Amino acid sequence: GSSRPPEVIGQALLDRMEALLRQEPLAWRPGARDLLAACRAEGVPTGLVSASHRRLLDAVADAIAREVGADDGRAFDVTVAGDEVDNGKPHPEPYVAAAAMLGVAIDSCVVLEDSPTGVASGQQSGAFVVAIPHIVDIPSAPRRRVVASLEGVTPDDLRAWRDEA
Repeated sequence: GSSRPPEVIGQALLDRMEALLRQEPLAWRPGARDLLAACRAEGVPTGLVSASHRRLLDAVADAIAREVGADDGRAFDVTVAGDEVDNGKPHPEPYVAAAAMLGVAIDSCVVLEDSPTGVASGQQSGAFVVAIPHIVDIPSAPRRRVVASLEGVTPDDLRAWRDEA
């Protein structure tokens, strides 16, 4: 019922979302901050892959970097936004692109995901997937481990789970 063009409304929504992401503290899932810090401390290459627009991904990545005290201002080695790939999740392209940017083989990667769409993207890419269901249940499957939380999960756990698959 609005007289404003959809593009204007969409831009206003993106502007507001970005502003909120840059102002509000992040709502971390249990164990996520500690696992990211442990990966960074061990020099494990990390990437953030999102279906969101680049500007929203940057707002989140900046907030994560601030909250984990990243010395270089970056919490992840690479980031891939949904508006930077031809095929977004559940297509494997976003994860394949991130692995290529990291310079690692996709089958050596571990993808952490909380949605069926993201899990499908990670699985189709050839990566090992750790699913942490958030709103919708995610069943177990080959090359996938389902956990209730990342609390207590270490980089060694991720490597062991991947290598067992």
